[in-house]
Amino acid sequence: GLRRLADNLIERYLKMRGYDLITGSTLLLLGFDGDAEWTARQWALALEICGDHRGLSLGRAVGRSWMRERYAQPYLRDTLLGHGVMVDTLETATTWSNLMPLYEAMVSAMRGTITATGGGPGYVMTHVSHAYEHGASLYSTFLGRQVPDPDPLVRQDQWRAVKRATTDAIMTAGGTLTHHHGIGRDHAPWLEDEVGPVGMKVLRTLKQTLDPTGIMNPGILLLS
Repeated sequence: GLRRLADNLIERYLKMRGYDLITGSTLLLLGFDGDAEWTARQWALALEICGDHRGLSLGRAVGRSWMRERYAQPYLRDTLLGHGVMVDTLETATTWSNLMPLYEAMVSAMRGTITATGGGPGYVMTHVSHAYEHGASLYSTFLGRQVPDPDPLVRQDQWRAVKRATTDAIMTAGGTLTHHHGIGRDHAPWLEDEVGPVGMKVLRTLKQTLDPTGIMNPGILLLS
């Protein structure tokens, strides 16, 4: 339809200008909240900075499209799973100086394990979800072909292999176990790597003090 035609025209225009979102260029969505005078100054400054670094303004349509559809995207997960697509998200954080090495390590682990488990070449999308003075959070969505097995446990093992390999890569590359998703059953095996033996001792002491009978989320955070 018209949307597909518009997408194709934008893609051709970007390639003519030397940009390609598939092979290396990146997309930055900017938004400012405030009174008209303040936001106008911020936009002018942002466009100037982007221009100094070969940034190309695409206008407001892309940002408005994201605002309109951003909450619809999470609901696609169940639909994709029902059509044989393995899909999930992972997130981490690190310092600015370590951001690219961490990105390369986690993406390589995801793609490699998706391929090794029969998921095809896989598709990995990563963006900076939160930025701070000293570092940032990386948020990745990965997709691959589910193994064609009727047993859901076999398909779950495929996902678990990707999760395990990527988390190992994140920890080895100096990323944090989680930025905002939190730690539960999926992340508990790596908790001691994150907080160390002293941190585990503190957590166990708090647990014993505040929940001596073990009725609050038993076996979720502390596996033993």
